[in-house]
Amino acid sequence: MLHDSPVSKKYFLYMNVKYGQKVAPLGLLTLCSIVSARIITPKFPIGFNLCKVAPSGQFKSRTSIEAQKAMPKEYSISLKSDFTLHSIRNEYQGDVRNKCLLINDGTLLLGSKSRKAKERVINGIAEVLSDGTYHYGDFRQYWDIVGPCTCVFNITSDAFQRYETTLLASTFINRFLTVHYNMPLSEMRDFIENRERRKAIRFDDKLTIDSEDISLGKFEEVIIDYGEVWTALSGIPLNRMTDEVDALVKAHAALNHRDEVNRDDVWLLRTTEQYVSNPSRTSATKIRALHQQGRSIKDICLLLGKNPASYRTTVSRILSRARKMGVFD
Repeated sequence: MLHDSPVSKKYFLYMNVKYGQKVAPLGLLTLCSIVSARIITPKFPIGFNLCKVAPSGQFKSRTSIEAQKAMPKEYSISLKSDFTLHSIRNEYQGDVRNKCLLINDGTLLLGSKSRKAKERVINGIAEVLSDGTYHYGDFRQYWDIVGPCTCVFNITSDAFQRYETTLLASTFINRFLTVHYNMPLSEMRDFIENRERRKAIRFDDKLTIDSEDISLGKFEEVIIDYGEVWTALSGIPLNRMTDEVDALVKAHAALNHRDEVNRDDVWLLRTTEQYVSNPSRTSATKIRALHQQGRSIKDICLLLGKNPASYRTTVSRILSRARKMGVFD
């Protein structure tokens, strides 16, 4: 495991010892999002953006804080839960180039603003992530938020379910790899019983990046294959999911001072796959996956143990929504 990736190996083992094996991959993914911001360019401003979904108290914010501490200060910006686009403009002069925006409490952000204010923030961030720049203008003033940048967005499972098909579905969530997790009770109990010892563990290295132009080499087809599988698991359009997978493996290579993707980066994809599907929408995930295998609606119903006469409408609705989102042709 990670034979050519000593930085990842050390950080992964650190997160595993301190927070447990369920959280450790999320720590490495968060680190990759910060790295990704350093290697993207205005010419191709699509970096690796991560949305972490889990119940309260499961170290979503801690994984962001740990990653931020492990990197130079100028690599990221920690945004307060009440931030606005105007506050980014005022505090950072609208300049977020090659920085990772860390939104540690998306639940509070979305719960504390009016509908119009939420939409403005969410759509503005989505525009910067997608196009590299957000343009604001009214009858009094014009200004920009200038990227490119990446983003790590943390939100509770309940809040994600509440906003997924409304606010977040508009333009925002399709720009992210969304990962879902729930710590096993045994790991949570072990952390509580050894809280003081765990808290005393530190990662003292300061990680830097010196690789920028990363080649996929012989793994280009592998990236496309993972994009297709993760599209079925997540419901995110194939072109955007492939962009995220591409950006992730390049960031992981850069983290380990390599200029070419190798099997270690594919290991990270295999490790991440268990987190990609939404556990509250298992039927939709299975339906999309079976459709990608070429199964008919009747076959999908039967394979799921459902009566085609009564379940056909449900399958059709899920596939129709997937087509509208660009998941399928």
